[in-house]
This record gives sequence, C-alpha cells and structure tokens, in this order.
Amino acid sequence: MTFFYAASVKCLATSLGLAFALTFGAQAQKALKIGVTSGSPPYVFSIEEGQGIDPDILSVIASKMGYRPVFMPVPFKRRSIILTDKKVDAVTFWTKPEGVTCYPGQPYRYWRNALFKVSRKEVPSAGAPMNRIGIFMGSEHLDEQLATVGIDHKNLQRIFTIKTAVRMLLHERLDGYIGDYPTVIYNLKAQDKEDAFKAEIQHFFPPAPQRLCFATKDLADTFDAALAAIIRDEPNIFSDITNQYGLTERITPPLPH
Repeated sequence: MTFFYAASVKCLATSLGLAFALTFGAQAQKALKIGVTSGSPPYVFSIEEGQGIDPDILSVIASKMGYRPVFMPVPFKRRSIILTDKKVDAVTFWTKPEGVTCYPGQPYRYWRNALFKVSRKEVPSAGAPMNRIGIFMGSEHLDEQLATVGIDHKNLQRIFTIKTAVRMLLHERLDGYIGDYPTVIYNLKAQDKEDAFKAEIQHFFPPAPQRLCFATKDLADTFDAALAAIIRDEPNIFSDITNQYGLTERITPPLPH
C-alpha cells in the first residue's frame, strides 16, 4: 500500500466539495463550530482558514446538514474543557475526550498508522534492533494492536508533534516511529530537502477512525444522517477530495473490504 504525493501539495478549496456544498445548502447561515485538535498536513494545513483534507470533507458534511462550518484550533488536552464551556459544537478525536459527555459521530476518515524507520537511501537496510521507538500523543487506543506484534505501549516515547518525530528520526534520536503514514511522509519530504532519506514500513496497523464528538446527541444524529446520505448518493466524493491532495489509497468511508 503506497501513498503518492504531488511535488507541491497546496491547500485546496476542493472544487468537488464546493460544488457539493452548493447543491446541499451552502447558503445556510447557522455556524457549526468545529474544534480541530490536530494540524498535521495534509489533513490540516490551516485550521482557521479551513485548509486541508479534513476541512474539505467536514465542509461537505456540514453543508449537507444545513450548516456553515467554522473551524477553531483546540489543544488536545483542553478538548473536554472547551466542550463543557460550549465554545465549540464538536471536536475532532481519535481518542474520546474524558470527563465530559459528548456524542461520537460516525468516522469521516481513517488514520493509516504504521511502524517504520528512516534511513539514508545509499545505505543498505540493516536488521538493527529498534530500541527507541516513538509514538504520537493520545495513542492508547493502539494498545491491543501493538501487543499483537510484541510492542509494549508503555515503553514507547510520546512525541508531541509529527515534525519533532521526523526531525528525531533524521538525526537518529529515534530508531523507529509509529504514526500516520501520509502525515509522516508529507513531513519527511518537507524536512528532507535533499531527498536523501527513505521511509521503510515495518508493519501496517488496521485503519483507526477519525471522528467528531458532539456536544449534543441531536447534532451527532444529524451528522451521521448526512454522512450516510453522502456515502449512499456520492460514494466517491470523499476519495476524490483525498486524491486531489495526492493520496491514492482510500482512507475515507466506505473503505474497501
């Protein structure tokens, strides 16, 4: 399974998404305030400007719901407080916020987590042990998947940002990293200006869902109904969005069996 990226991936106002939004009520004035907890390209380039794969996908769904999406940056550790204070209507999540009642919507996208190492292209691959492995914050939901390949989640180093993880790999401060493959490859290409390194996949994990958690059940139900209608009537619209960002494998529903 390989992802191909365009030489220069730009933030797109996806024409398909805009056309779809116009068809299903982009004129709606009521705002749907969506807190975004991750700004990792290519999923999110700019939260405030709504640029990236996630804003494009969520804009299509919000328009189908009859809302105008407004994207707001929300720190991962402040999701529960911001939901409790009703500063947003929903937050993005891969692990559900704790200490607050919120209602998960159906997945609108999936993460493609993998274990991989980075090495110089001219150096033959070696079977060196991977003792220093990093992983992203909020990765507890991968405990069981990691255990199946003999990795203890408790022994992994938590890395706050993907940029930091890639920098540590390039400077040999990590032997390996577990994270989303498209995100890592994008950041590797951004930091490896001379194209001297390669990423070698050691193991792919099953797709992990990316969702919204809503402040009210009514909003969650409306979101799910809109998403189901889009999948039924326009099953390729989400993959068309991701293709325009250079991703060729399907990471949006419906996933291939």
